[in-house]
Amino acid sequence: MKTIHLPSKTKDHRISAVCPLHTEDLMIQEIENLGGKRPSERPGVVLFDGSIETAYRLCLWSRLASRIIVWAGSYNAHDRESLYAGSRRIQWNRHFGEEQTISVDSSVVKTDEIRSTRFAALVVKDAVVDYFRDRSGNRPSVDSEQPDIRIFLRFDGRKAHVGIDISGESLHRRGYRGRTVSAPLKEHTAAAMLYRAGWPDIAAVKGFFIDPMCGSGTLPIEAAMMAGDVAPGLVRLRNGKGFGFESWRLHDREQWEKLVDQAEGRRRRAAERGRIPFIAGYDRDQDAITISRENARNAGFEDLLHFEQQDIRHFRLPAECSGSGLLAVNPPYGRRISDDRRTSDDRRTGPHSSTGPHGNAGPDRSRSREEASHAEAHPPREGDQSPMDKRLKDLYTNLGKVISKDFSISKREDSGPTRQAVVLTEEKELSLATGLQAARTNVLFNGPVRCILAQFGHVTDSLDSPAQGPAPAQDKESGRPQADTPAPGRKTPAGSAATETADQGGSKAAPNAKAPAGGRQETDSAVPSASTEGKTDSQTELSENAGFLLNRLRKNQVHLKKYLKNNNITCYRVYDADIPEYNAAIDIYQNRWAHIQEYQAPREIPEETARRRLEETVEVTRKQFSLQSEDIFVKHRRKMDRRSQYEKQAEIGEFHTVEEGGLKFLVNFRDYLDTGIFLDHRITRSMIRELASGLNFLNLFCYTGTATVYAASGGTAYSTSVDTSNTYLDWARRNMDLNELSSDRHRFIRADALSWLQQPGEKFDLMFIDPPTFSNNKSEGRIFDIQKDHVLLLRFAMQRLNPNGAILFSTNFRKFQPEFNSVPGSEAEEITKNTIPEDFHRKKKIHRSFLIRKAETE
Repeated sequence: MKTIHLPSKTKDHRISAVCPLHTEDLMIQEIENLGGKRPSERPGVVLFDGSIETAYRLCLWSRLASRIIVWAGSYNAHDRESLYAGSRRIQWNRHFGEEQTISVDSSVVKTDEIRSTRFAALVVKDAVVDYFRDRSGNRPSVDSEQPDIRIFLRFDGRKAHVGIDISGESLHRRGYRGRTVSAPLKEHTAAAMLYRAGWPDIAAVKGFFIDPMCGSGTLPIEAAMMAGDVAPGLVRLRNGKGFGFESWRLHDREQWEKLVDQAEGRRRRAAERGRIPFIAGYDRDQDAITISRENARNAGFEDLLHFEQQDIRHFRLPAECSGSGLLAVNPPYGRRISDDRRTSDDRRTGPHSSTGPHGNAGPDRSRSREEASHAEAHPPREGDQSPMDKRLKDLYTNLGKVISKDFSISKREDSGPTRQAVVLTEEKELSLATGLQAARTNVLFNGPVRCILAQFGHVTDSLDSPAQGPAPAQDKESGRPQADTPAPGRKTPAGSAATETADQGGSKAAPNAKAPAGGRQETDSAVPSASTEGKTDSQTELSENAGFLLNRLRKNQVHLKKYLKNNNITCYRVYDADIPEYNAAIDIYQNRWAHIQEYQAPREIPEETARRRLEETVEVTRKQFSLQSEDIFVKHRRKMDRRSQYEKQAEIGEFHTVEEGGLKFLVNFRDYLDTGIFLDHRITRSMIRELASGLNFLNLFCYTGTATVYAASGGTAYSTSVDTSNTYLDWARRNMDLNELSSDRHRFIRADALSWLQQPGEKFDLMFIDPPTFSNNKSEGRIFDIQKDHVLLLRFAMQRLNPNGAILFSTNFRKFQPEFNSVPGSEAEEITKNTIPEDFHRKKKIHRSFLIRKAETE
């Protein structure tokens, strides 16, 4: 009997990128652009899978990360003894030698026994030292200032994760800042500001950049690095700063030097093309201008940036500033601005400079290792604050006049140049002092200081333009959403849960009718829409927000281009509620048809607003994919009672043929809740084809038989497909005929799956079980609930499974809690990560998958 094996697991490392709070979504985009896989976020950190080369790319190209940590081991720990024992078991000699120096940093959730980060770090240090002493009698020395190897511990009271910080000094320190003003803007915070403002897109069309209160020049310099395709790591190397991995035993010097050479080549080519547009910084303080010029020289932009002393009260946009442009500024937001005494170390006290959060009297908030200890996640407590100083208010009023005059959206036609302005300040009230209403606000942290980024004008996030250039050979773009208001059922960048709406939990269609192809919302029902049919481009006047949707579709399509081409995929999901205002899923079939499923809008959204947004979604899809109106199919998904039954949607009977994996399938865009093929199971179907050769295959709850077609094409000896619906069984037979696979070896049985399994019968080597979340079988008088009934279902399935066989079990119920321990004689392994296609990574809870085998007996 053939033993079932899944494809081997990835050999990539688990890696973390530490970033400022509320930039996790942008960090994920950088990681995906640079080749990282399966990113997941928590406040201030993004965890992903990647090779050593991927980690190098992050060190070289990331504009947001402060630290890159390659995890060496994880283990259960709750007290000093278990923390020590687990660290001592790690093979530290793979990472460094006893002759090298080390330091240990930690992020710790305190317990009764482990009360401080320092104590936890000491425990790990002792374990590392003892590991080497036991091996050779020698031990590495500790150097807390400039160690060869930085070890990092993350401990949550139950589990410890220990890794190597390959960054060295925090990556936000590019090395170009010789002198700074008081409480300067962090480099990675400045980069986040520019991404949020869409600077890469503006720079790509040679738009200008202005900072009217530039301080030490951080924003203009970061803007030049983006526009000039300059990797931050190159600037770091230029200024004599190295990286932590240089002393790491896993360091691949040849690979690193190759990446550096590639980055140098990109910088030179961008310089030859003259990609850096007009970028200028102004400040009232001449010392600030002098510092900015010095820093620009250190960064390699001595003759490319313009710095000039100028007061915001008399600011005039230079003649070089025409067309698209961005104003970005970090003005003073301290409360003691009226105190005009300054020193050489505190040059930003005047009302028109860019001081830090505490004005001239405030301390420099920068700390040498704040990111390594995750201090960004713990902002300081707010103290008492005095009323806004009149001079500070006047400063913001004057700033508002500049923005209103040259960057107001009312000054720009929709087809004209894009002008935007972003202002980073400590409180929203300060942005209101401009006299302008922000189009959007975001929270950003400048070190430990919580700030508000107010955006005026045409608002968009941009991290994917060629001007930004973080992805040397990847040609990837992100499909991640970005907005402070998350889509229903999604999470905010900081990880706080959003309010659940119609796409959270419930049931599949019955009998075995399932929710959107790959995007199943279990308790919704679908209603075909004709409200947008027949509209032409001139009939649907698009709002400015629709431009954001169009931009997102373009980015998602570019992001998927290489994946789709390499895997010959023609049916895929291009959008899934990435922008909250456009709450729909968009699937493209054969590049000829679009299937749009509108999720139920929150109650507070007026019906007219929801209708308008759907019309815009249809029109934007038509434009982006050059489709005819009759080739776009729209369904509305609304909440259903769990005991309600999904009904047929229409009686048109129009089928189309699509291709996947070299096979053909019939789809119906009008008549049913779903089209007939679940796009999110693309990888699962391929897995079945790889495993099925010579096996007896069972497809339970078979729906339209797509898995059976794959199994038959893979050479299964026999197959049995079971479903309660004659309609779906007939559809499955037609799919087999379409691929010339029909024969007596493939049976199609109409039966209730649970009842059929209980009957004595043949056994199977491979089963695919993808049940509905909820099903009301009227003929049998049976109600099936996946959570309540999956144990009983699997008990009967195990009785029909051959000793070396396997069950691929899948469910799209997002609140599913497996109880496989209650299935006697079984062993279960979750394989969800291996079965989510690239086009569904934006909504990773689209389904859960498990491999279930018979447990080995002694």
